[in-house]
Amino acid sequence: MAGPSAILVVSPDDFLLSQKTKEMLDALVPEENRMFGLEIVDCAVDTVDACVQALRKVQGSLVQQGFFSESKTVWMRDIAFFDSLRLQKSEMLADAIEAFCGWLRDPGIPEGFTLLATSTSIPKTVRFYKTFEFLAKQKTGEIVSVPPPSEKDAIERALEVAKGLGLPLSKPVAAAFVARVGYAPRELVSELEKLAVYTGGKAPTNDDVEAVCTMNAGGEFWDLTDAFGQHDLAKTIKVLHNLYEKRLEPIMLVMQ
Repeated sequence: MAGPSAILVVSPDDFLLSQKTKEMLDALVPEENRMFGLEIVDCAVDTVDACVQALRKVQGSLVQQGFFSESKTVWMRDIAFFDSLRLQKSEMLADAIEAFCGWLRDPGIPEGFTLLATSTSIPKTVRFYKTFEFLAKQKTGEIVSVPPPSEKDAIERALEVAKGLGLPLSKPVAAAFVARVGYAPRELVSELEKLAVYTGGKAPTNDDVEAVCTMNAGGEFWDLTDAFGQHDLAKTIKVLHNLYEKRLEPIMLVMQ
């Protein structure tokens, strides 16, 4: 049985969205078929004309067979139409979305074509989202919702990323790592890569985590207080440097 021909992937976290999108694309279009089997339409646009043109291009791409390929996936990348109140006031854009969604319903996407739409924010009340809900009920569409990052799954994510990097990370050290760097996926991956380089691929310790990993700005306030209170000049300067790198407002440091 063929899979859905229209897939909407939504996540408020851009890093998790990109990861899920890559996973979906790998399943839909093997790497060796990307040149002729994948077409990307950039939908991160901020003018009415550009939005309308993007919708028309997507629809046109979904009826034009790719060269040397029996199937074709059209990636409607990073839809930003619904984040702008200014754009949402446009009757021209509203008509274009209405026409596009009507076409998705009937006659629908032709056989052999797949639409992959991705976005960090699409209200469930708009016609676009409701169209995908309709298609999902008809078994021709699917909505993939990726939840935002949370503290609860951060340790498991850290262990999974570390495994991919070939870094033998124990669960207790992973917990200390998450407590220090926070649970934002992009920062978590970046700090683990830094930790792997620092340890040379060897199992890191809590001391390694403290030595090389940048603490999230909220927790770093307490780190600064502790370092200053302990008269540890080197650590105080290091924490101040980390906060400076994060472009923290100077007034916040003065208050601290």
